[in-house]
Amino acid sequence: MTSSNILFLGAGRMGGAILRGWARSADIGEGVCVVDPTPGVAAGFAEKLGVLGIQSISELPLDYRADALVLAVKPQMIEQALPPLVPFLSQSGVIISIAAGFSIERIQALSRTGQPVVRTMPNLAAEVGLSATVAVASGEVADTHRELANSIMESVGSLRWVDDEELLHAVTAISGSSPAYVFALAEALAAAAEPLGLSKELGQDLAIDTILGAAALMKENRDPADLRRQVCSPGGTTLAALEVLQGSPGLNELIMDTANACVKRSRELAEIKGK
Repeated sequence: MTSSNILFLGAGRMGGAILRGWARSADIGEGVCVVDPTPGVAAGFAEKLGVLGIQSISELPLDYRADALVLAVKPQMIEQALPPLVPFLSQSGVIISIAAGFSIERIQALSRTGQPVVRTMPNLAAEVGLSATVAVASGEVADTHRELANSIMESVGSLRWVDDEELLHAVTAISGSSPAYVFALAEALAAAAEPLGLSKELGQDLAIDTILGAAALMKENRDPADLRRQVCSPGGTTLAALEVLQGSPGLNELIMDTANACVKRSRELAEIKGK
Protein backbone atom coordinates (compact mmCIF):
# COMPACT_ATOMS: atom_id res chain seq x y z
CA MET A 1 0.00 0.00 0.00
CA THR A 2 1.03 3.65 -0.39
CA SER A 3 2.24 5.22 2.81
CA SER A 4 0.72 8.28 4.40
CA ASN A 5 2.89 10.91 6.04
CA ILE A 6 3.67 9.43 9.44
CA LEU A 7 5.65 11.22 12.12
CA PHE A 8 7.24 8.93 14.70
CA LEU A 9 8.23 10.49 17.99
CA GLY A 10 10.70 7.95 19.34
CA ALA A 11 12.32 4.98 17.63
CA GLY A 12 13.50 2.89 20.56
CA ARG A 13 12.66 -0.75 21.03
CA MET A 14 8.90 -0.51 20.48
CA GLY A 15 8.80 2.55 18.25
CA GLY A 16 11.57 1.11 16.10
CA ALA A 17 9.72 -2.21 15.79
CA ILE A 18 6.58 -0.42 14.59
CA LEU A 19 8.58 1.71 12.16
CA ARG A 20 10.27 -1.38 10.67
CA GLY A 21 6.92 -3.16 10.46
CA TRP A 22 5.32 -0.20 8.70
CA ALA A 23 8.27 -0.13 6.27
CA ARG A 24 7.65 -3.79 5.41
CA SER A 25 3.97 -3.21 4.66
CA ALA A 26 3.97 0.20 2.98
CA ASP A 27 5.78 2.16 0.30
CA ILE A 28 7.50 4.62 2.58
CA GLY A 29 9.90 7.46 1.94
CA GLU A 30 10.68 10.88 3.35
CA GLY A 31 6.98 11.42 4.04
CA VAL A 32 7.69 9.20 7.03
CA CYS A 33 9.76 11.05 9.60
CA VAL A 34 11.32 9.76 12.81
CA VAL A 35 12.37 12.11 15.59
CA ASP A 36 14.67 10.57 18.20
CA PRO A 37 17.14 12.51 20.34
CA THR A 38 19.46 9.52 20.85
CA PRO A 39 22.53 10.10 18.65
CA GLY A 40 22.58 7.90 15.57
CA VAL A 41 19.13 6.32 16.00
CA ALA A 42 17.15 8.49 13.57
CA ALA A 43 20.09 8.63 11.15
CA GLY A 44 20.26 4.83 11.18
CA PHE A 45 16.60 4.51 10.20
CA ALA A 46 17.08 7.18 7.53
CA GLU A 47 19.94 5.18 6.02
CA LYS A 48 18.20 1.80 6.17
CA LEU A 49 14.63 2.78 5.29
CA GLY A 50 14.93 6.02 3.36
CA VAL A 51 12.83 7.97 5.84
CA LEU A 52 13.57 11.43 7.12
CA GLY A 53 15.52 10.96 10.37
CA ILE A 54 16.17 13.85 12.73
CA GLN A 55 17.33 14.31 16.31
CA SER A 56 15.41 17.49 17.06
CA ILE A 57 11.99 18.89 16.20
CA SER A 58 13.78 22.06 15.05
CA GLU A 59 15.06 20.07 12.05
CA LEU A 60 11.55 19.37 10.71
CA PRO A 61 10.76 21.20 7.45
CA LEU A 62 8.30 23.98 8.23
CA ASP A 63 5.85 22.77 5.58
CA TYR A 64 5.81 19.15 6.76
CA ARG A 65 2.37 17.87 7.76
CA ALA A 66 1.71 14.40 9.15
CA ASP A 67 -1.45 12.35 8.72
CA ALA A 68 -0.57 10.56 11.96
CA LEU A 69 1.74 11.20 14.87
CA VAL A 70 2.92 8.02 16.58
CA LEU A 71 3.85 8.69 20.21
CA ALA A 72 6.49 6.08 20.99
CA VAL A 73 8.44 7.74 23.79
CA LYS A 74 8.33 7.17 27.52
CA PRO A 75 5.25 8.75 29.12
CA GLN A 76 7.32 11.19 31.16
CA MET A 77 8.67 12.72 27.93
CA ILE A 78 5.30 13.39 26.31
CA GLU A 79 4.37 16.57 28.20
CA GLN A 80 7.47 18.33 26.92
CA ALA A 81 7.78 16.73 23.48
CA LEU A 82 4.19 16.65 22.19
CA PRO A 83 3.10 20.33 22.09
CA PRO A 84 5.86 21.49 19.68
CA LEU A 85 4.91 18.67 17.27
CA VAL A 86 1.21 19.53 17.04
CA PRO A 87 1.70 22.24 14.34
CA PHE A 88 3.25 19.56 12.12
CA LEU A 89 0.13 17.41 12.34
CA SER A 90 -2.49 18.06 9.67
CA GLN A 91 -5.85 19.43 10.78
CA SER A 92 -7.42 16.03 10.13
CA GLY A 93 -4.46 14.11 11.55
CA VAL A 94 -4.63 11.51 14.32
CA ILE A 95 -2.35 10.90 17.28
CA ILE A 96 -1.58 7.22 17.87
CA SER A 97 -0.06 6.58 21.28
CA ILE A 98 1.69 3.48 22.61
CA ALA A 99 2.55 5.18 25.91
CA ALA A 100 1.32 3.15 28.90
CA GLY A 101 -0.75 5.01 31.46
CA PHE A 102 -1.00 8.25 29.46
CA SER A 103 -4.70 8.88 28.93
CA ILE A 104 -6.50 10.17 25.87
CA GLU A 105 -7.69 13.14 27.94
CA ARG A 106 -4.11 14.15 28.80
CA ILE A 107 -2.96 13.76 25.19
CA GLN A 108 -5.80 15.97 24.01
CA ALA A 109 -4.99 18.55 26.69
CA LEU A 110 -1.48 18.80 25.24
CA SER A 111 -2.65 19.04 21.63
CA ARG A 112 -5.60 20.65 19.83
CA THR A 113 -9.12 20.75 21.21
CA GLY A 114 -10.95 17.72 19.88
CA GLN A 115 -7.81 16.11 18.48
CA PRO A 116 -8.52 12.52 17.30
CA VAL A 117 -6.51 10.14 19.47
CA VAL A 118 -6.04 6.39 19.27
CA ARG A 119 -4.42 4.89 22.35
CA THR A 120 -2.87 1.46 21.93
CA MET A 121 -1.27 -1.22 24.07
CA PRO A 122 1.11 -3.39 22.01
CA ASN A 123 3.55 -5.89 23.48
CA LEU A 124 7.17 -6.90 23.00
CA ALA A 125 6.37 -9.42 20.26
CA ALA A 126 6.01 -6.44 17.92
CA GLU A 127 9.71 -6.97 17.33
CA VAL A 128 8.93 -10.21 15.47
CA GLY A 129 5.62 -9.09 13.95
CA LEU A 130 3.49 -10.97 16.49
CA SER A 131 2.27 -8.29 18.89
CA ALA A 132 -1.18 -8.70 20.42
CA THR A 133 -2.26 -5.05 20.36
CA VAL A 134 -5.47 -3.51 21.69
CA ALA A 135 -6.65 0.00 20.82
CA VAL A 136 -9.26 2.46 22.02
CA ALA A 137 -10.37 5.58 20.15
CA SER A 138 -11.48 9.01 21.25
CA GLY A 139 -14.90 10.16 20.07
CA GLU A 140 -13.33 12.30 17.34
CA VAL A 141 -11.70 9.35 15.59
CA ALA A 142 -13.19 8.75 12.12
CA ASP A 143 -13.16 5.61 10.00
CA THR A 144 -10.17 6.91 8.05
CA HIS A 145 -8.22 7.29 11.31
CA ARG A 146 -9.11 3.75 12.34
CA GLU A 147 -8.01 2.43 8.96
CA LEU A 148 -4.66 4.18 9.29
CA ALA A 149 -4.20 2.92 12.86
CA ASN A 150 -5.09 -0.58 11.67
CA SER A 151 -2.51 -0.40 8.90
CA ILE A 152 0.27 0.79 11.21
CA MET A 153 -0.37 -1.49 14.18
CA GLU A 154 -1.28 -4.58 12.14
CA SER A 155 2.13 -4.29 10.49
CA VAL A 156 3.54 -5.70 13.76
CA GLY A 157 0.84 -8.23 14.66
CA SER A 158 -2.86 -8.37 15.48
CA LEU A 159 -5.02 -5.41 16.50
CA ARG A 160 -8.30 -5.51 18.40
CA TRP A 161 -10.46 -2.59 19.53
CA VAL A 162 -12.28 -1.91 22.79
CA ASP A 163 -14.73 0.90 23.56
CA ASP A 164 -13.71 1.66 27.16
CA GLU A 165 -10.28 3.17 27.86
CA GLU A 166 -10.41 1.77 31.40
CA LEU A 167 -10.10 -1.73 29.89
CA LEU A 168 -6.50 -0.98 28.87
CA HIS A 169 -5.49 -1.71 32.46
CA ALA A 170 -6.80 -5.25 32.02
CA VAL A 171 -5.21 -5.45 28.58
CA THR A 172 -1.87 -4.55 30.16
CA ALA A 173 -2.24 -7.52 32.49
CA ILE A 174 -3.41 -10.03 29.87
CA SER A 175 -1.27 -9.11 26.85
CA GLY A 176 0.90 -6.05 27.48
CA SER A 177 2.94 -7.48 30.35
CA SER A 178 2.27 -11.17 29.79
CA PRO A 179 5.19 -11.98 27.48
CA ALA A 180 7.20 -11.77 30.71
CA TYR A 181 4.92 -14.41 32.26
CA VAL A 182 5.69 -16.76 29.35
CA PHE A 183 9.41 -16.05 29.67
CA ALA A 184 9.14 -16.89 33.38
CA LEU A 185 7.41 -20.18 32.50
CA ALA A 186 10.23 -21.05 30.09
CA GLU A 187 12.77 -20.21 32.82
CA ALA A 188 10.94 -22.43 35.31
CA LEU A 189 10.76 -25.37 32.89
CA ALA A 190 14.45 -25.06 32.06
CA ALA A 191 15.33 -24.87 35.76
CA ALA A 192 13.25 -27.99 36.47
CA ALA A 193 15.15 -29.90 33.78
CA GLU A 194 18.53 -29.78 35.54
CA PRO A 195 17.57 -31.66 38.74
CA LEU A 196 15.99 -34.28 36.47
CA GLY A 197 19.33 -34.89 34.76
CA LEU A 198 19.00 -32.79 31.61
CA SER A 199 21.55 -30.12 30.76
CA LYS A 200 20.62 -26.48 31.18
CA GLU A 201 20.98 -25.95 27.42
CA LEU A 202 18.77 -28.92 26.51
CA GLY A 203 16.16 -27.93 29.09
CA GLN A 204 16.03 -24.39 27.72
CA ASP A 205 15.78 -25.57 24.10
CA LEU A 206 12.98 -27.99 24.96
CA ALA A 207 11.09 -25.33 26.94
CA ILE A 208 11.27 -22.75 24.14
CA ASP A 209 10.39 -25.16 21.33
CA THR A 210 7.51 -26.61 23.35
CA ILE A 211 6.03 -23.16 24.00
CA LEU A 212 6.35 -22.29 20.30
CA GLY A 213 4.65 -25.54 19.30
CA ALA A 214 1.87 -25.14 21.85
CA ALA A 215 1.24 -21.58 20.64
CA ALA A 216 0.95 -22.78 17.05
CA LEU A 217 -1.55 -25.44 18.07
CA MET A 218 -3.65 -22.90 19.96
CA LYS A 219 -3.60 -20.56 16.97
CA GLU A 220 -5.18 -23.32 14.89
CA ASN A 221 -7.53 -24.80 17.49
CA ARG A 222 -8.54 -21.55 19.30
CA ASP A 223 -9.54 -23.49 22.45
CA PRO A 224 -6.74 -24.07 24.98
CA ALA A 225 -9.04 -26.08 27.26
CA ASP A 226 -9.89 -28.48 24.44
CA LEU A 227 -6.21 -28.97 23.62
CA ARG A 228 -5.41 -29.56 27.28
CA ARG A 229 -8.04 -32.28 27.45
CA GLN A 230 -6.70 -33.90 24.28
CA VAL A 231 -3.21 -34.17 25.76
CA CYS A 232 -4.39 -35.74 29.02
CA SER A 233 -4.81 -39.52 28.92
CA PRO A 234 -6.63 -41.02 31.95
CA GLY A 235 -4.03 -42.06 34.48
CA GLY A 236 -1.23 -40.69 32.28
CA THR A 237 1.85 -38.57 32.94
CA THR A 238 0.36 -35.27 31.74
CA LEU A 239 -2.69 -35.63 33.98
CA ALA A 240 -0.42 -36.34 36.96
CA ALA A 241 1.50 -33.14 36.24
CA LEU A 242 -1.64 -31.04 35.76
CA GLU A 243 -3.14 -32.27 39.03
CA VAL A 244 -0.24 -30.45 40.69
CA LEU A 245 -0.25 -27.41 38.37
CA GLN A 246 -4.01 -26.91 38.60
CA GLY A 247 -4.48 -27.97 42.19
CA SER A 248 -5.87 -25.68 44.86
CA PRO A 249 -4.42 -23.14 45.02
CA GLY A 250 -3.01 -23.68 41.56
CA LEU A 251 -2.21 -22.02 38.27
CA ASN A 252 -5.63 -20.40 37.79
CA GLU A 253 -5.49 -18.66 41.15
CA LEU A 254 -1.85 -17.66 40.62
CA ILE A 255 -2.55 -16.11 37.22
CA MET A 256 -5.60 -14.29 38.60
CA ASP A 257 -3.45 -12.83 41.41
CA THR A 258 -0.78 -11.95 38.85
CA ALA A 259 -3.26 -10.12 36.61
CA ASN A 260 -4.81 -8.27 39.54
CA ALA A 261 -1.39 -7.10 40.73
CA CYS A 262 -0.62 -5.84 37.22
CA VAL A 263 -3.94 -3.99 36.93
CA LYS A 264 -3.49 -2.44 40.37
CA ARG A 265 -0.04 -1.13 39.48
CA SER A 266 -1.21 0.10 36.06
CA ARG A 267 -3.92 2.18 37.73
CA GLU A 268 -1.48 3.51 40.31
CA LEU A 269 0.96 4.60 37.62
CA ALA A 270 -1.82 6.28 35.63
CA GLU A 271 -2.82 8.26 38.72
CA ILE A 272 0.78 9.28 39.39
CA LYS A 273 1.32 10.41 35.78
CA GLY A 274 -1.99 12.27 35.79
CA LYS A 275 -0.97 14.52 38.65
